[in-house]
Amino acid sequence: MYKQFEGYPFVGIYELITPVLLLRDPKLIKYVFVKDFAYFQSRGIPINEQADPLGANLININGQRWRKLRTKLTSTFTTSKIRHLFELIMEVSEKFKQFVDQCADNEDPVEFQNLAAKFTSESIATCFFGLKSNAIEHDDSEFLKMCKKAADPSLELARKRYIRDYMPVLYKWLSICLIPRDVTNS
Repeated sequence: MYKQFEGYPFVGIYELITPVLLLRDPKLIKYVFVKDFAYFQSRGIPINEQADPLGANLININGQRWRKLRTKLTSTFTTSKIRHLFELIMEVSEKFKQFVDQCADNEDPVEFQNLAAKFTSESIATCFFGLKSNAIEHDDSEFLKMCKKAADPSLELARKRYIRDYMPVLYKWLSICLIPRDVTNS
């Protein structure tokens, strides 16, 4: 679709019956995201906080709620806090390097997707929850299992997203949760 309209800075399209503006020009995209953001802050993603509490995040919420949450989050990421997060990620990186070296020394087969999940899960647990999840060393780490479940690109998740995006009334009525309930409740 993007290449089909080469030479146009933007184009109007429909997703089923919903009109959508597709921006192609990088300068225009920057303008929308910076100068005219107040006019384009609605992402059009329906959320049902009772059914899917993790869905009410910075990516999905709109308007004044988005602005308040963004302000809170922005103030938490000061230079010193980011420096501290960097140090924590460096610790996780060292642990990850040792794990990969050990796999190489033992000539163990490794799957890159699993390695990426281990590193990402351990980084999230360490930086945002202050936990040592042992996701790198142990495949049976509970935190790793929950992260994999939350990010599983299954056919069921695709169906749920389709209903959310194209049948928002049905999505809310059915109280659909994109992230498995056992992950949300953990």
